[in-house]
Amino acid sequence: MIDAPKEVVLITGCSSGIGKALAQAFHRAGRLVYATARNIEALEGLRAEGILVHALDVSETQQINDLREYLQNQGYCVDVLVNNAGFGAMGPSLDITLDVWKKQFEVNLFAPVALIQAFAPDMIKQGKGTIVVTARPITPTKIVKISLDRIFR
Repeated sequence: MIDAPKEVVLITGCSSGIGKALAQAFHRAGRLVYATARNIEALEGLRAEGILVHALDVSETQQINDLREYLQNQGYCVDVLVNNAGFGAMGPSLDITLDVWKKQFEVNLFAPVALIQAFAPDMIKQGKGTIVVTARPITPTKIVKISLDRIFR
């Protein structure tokens, strides 16, 4: 009997919290997990558990495209994309610099769109796939996350 290929799960923002826990849970469930984060050293614990890790700054579109190409060259098509990377600028809006606001929107809005644009075509081609966008507690970008959910339904 030939084993069915493992479902490939790509998760962003795996250095801690929900991303790390999801990587571990999918791995325990027998999925082939690619856990990503900006800081590859932060993923060493996951690598030690047998999870595949890859450095990825989601605000860098070229890195997203390079990762897609790398996975394709390995013969993988992403079945589940979990857009988990993100951050929230906390504090009074007047105290947060415009550059921080821009970075927050780059990471929390534009990066998930770039990841979806990179990986969804292959999901469509294979006739299956799941895309998840996690949301942070109520922050200005929660509205953005809700909007993304509506856009990609």
